Amino acid sequence: MIPNRAWAFLFLSFLTFPNAEEAEDCDAARTELLQVGLGLHKDEIKDEVMDPSLQYTDCWNHSFPRDADVFHLHIPKVAGCSTVHDLGQIVGRENLYSDEICFSFSKLAVFHHTVVMLRRPRDHVFSMYQHCYSGGGPGYYAALKLMNAAPGEPGFSLPDTFGKWIHSWVTKPHFGFYGVYADEFHCYFPKDLQSHRMTCALPDEREATVSVAAAIENMKTASMVGITEAYHESMCLFAAKLTGSLPSYCDCENSTAWSAFEGTDEDHGVSYNDTVEAQPPDVLAGVDYLTQGDRQLYNASVERFIRDIKEVETNFGMKVLCGDQETALREKMVV
Repeated sequence: MIPNRAWAFLFLSFLTFPNAEEAEDCDAARTELLQVGLGLHKDEIKDEVMDPSLQYTDCWNHSFPRDADVFHLHIPKVAGCSTVHDLGQIVGRENLYSDEICFSFSKLAVFHHTVVMLRRPRDHVFSMYQHCYSGGGPGYYAALKLMNAAPGEPGFSLPDTFGKWIHSWVTKPHFGFYGVYADEFHCYFPKDLQSHRMTCALPDEREATVSVAAAIENMKTASMVGITEAYHESMCLFAAKLTGSLPSYCDCENSTAWSAFEGTDEDHGVSYNDTVEAQPPDVLAGVDYLTQGDRQLYNASVERFIRDIKEVETNFGMKVLCGDQETALREKMVV
């Protein structure tokens, strides 16, 4: 079976070039791209392919298993790589399957637990754009380089502001069946992406509508649901559910113990100081329009998350979600 993340690279392998010299150069680049994308010969990948700050991390499984202890749905730009690392610390990376696919894939093999992370939609969409604007992420920059479409190159087509990107999707949405590299802007699908991944049959489906009710129902069937805005607490929930014990760093009333948590913050070399809340009202309205379904899914997920955390607190006699954090989470449900 072809690994899921290989499809984009196979698509690129069918590109043709006008002369033999150019074809030879691109064949070499294509080989490097496959190595980056599939995690092969990582010690032989050239520094220039890894630029900027592109260090390969074991974020994805590149073949689908027959069984695994934990299935983690890696929704793009929802702290997926960080979750894989920290969840792997809890259960062992070899017992964890993770990929950027659909929740429905969790039914195609024997998984004992299903884990889903969700993120506040406004921040989620803003993060998508920043990732694409900087060309960050394992394999992504190398793919853009091969297509002559990396930042600063002639084929780079992403609008130069977040607002313009949102406006394009609001006024001229391009739905269909294709992935990031075949996208007009070589970027993610901002239309209810989280709800889509909770309901899709194949991840490259980019549909105009999504069943929010189905997305919420599937979320409810997951063994565990974490929230990016409560990442620390999410790892505590996972530890309690998966190991039957609660680490001391989960005691939010003990500042010393709480600060001992060393969570992963994998940003793929992407950093920015701007915030989505600093965007003009019309841009925020556009984001909210594109994420109407995801906002409902997120709100329902936060409600479940808080209930699950309170159950853990009761079972272990330890406060995990302190009042100020719970208040902050509920405030994020407004938009």
